[in-house]
Amino acid sequence: ISEGFRKRAAELGYQVEDLWVGDEIFSDPARLKKAFYTRKIEGVAFLGIAEKNTLPEQVHGLLAESVFVGLGVRLIQPMVHCCTNNQYGTALVATQKLLGSGFRRIGLVMSRAIDRQIDGRFTMGFRRGLEEGGWQPELASGMIWNFQLEDLPGFHRWVQAAKPDALLCTHTEIPGWLRSLSQGERRIALAHLDLDPAMEGWAGMNQHNDLVGVFGVDLLTAHLARRDLGLPAAAKTMLVESEWVDGRSLRPSEFLA
Repeated sequence: ISEGFRKRAAELGYQVEDLWVGDEIFSDPARLKKAFYTRKIEGVAFLGIAEKNTLPEQVHGLLAESVFVGLGVRLIQPMVHCCTNNQYGTALVATQKLLGSGFRRIGLVMSRAIDRQIDGRFTMGFRRGLEEGGWQPELASGMIWNFQLEDLPGFHRWVQAAKPDALLCTHTEIPGWLRSLSQGERRIALAHLDLDPAMEGWAGMNQHNDLVGVFGVDLLTAHLARRDLGLPAAAKTMLVESEWVDGRSLRPSEFLA
């Protein structure tokens, strides 16, 4: 996201300054406001805000004279413009792709912290995909496991009970965990919901995070050009769609060998 944001900003002639909410200047709202005025900073993009999707109180004094845009996560307290991946669609399409490839018992492995951060959109998209495939809602919910790094035994028990033939996940530890199962149990295909170019062999969803940054700049600069400063009467949310990528992880005999 950051790389796409910087590249697009440079193309449009804007300079990007990095500011960390934990920096000393954020502890003094008057000083912060003066610094923004002196540097003529009117556009602010927030990346990595995970605490209840809430803007830090330290920046509230800047709201009336700036354009705020959230990147990657919807910021709702207060509500400002944002550009993010369509996480619901990402999980729905991934589930549909696996069902269309012949898998019948698809599981979702992800942490509750990630799901809370995106307002449950991964789990909702996943369950919708299973229900469209003929699953009853109460049975679909049993195909979700809450990832906990120290709970390998719990993962083993869930796999033995749920008997998935494919897993959607958000954690790259899962191949190693599957290798710790017996030969018969480890025949499980894998797909990741947020592919990174460094993840060799993985199938899954390319969220086009670079475009989240690019379109975030376009959204921010459009409002700056119109001098549309301050909290919006109606905030815009721009969604970037994901793209399915095939990979060896759909063939566990190769990927987990």
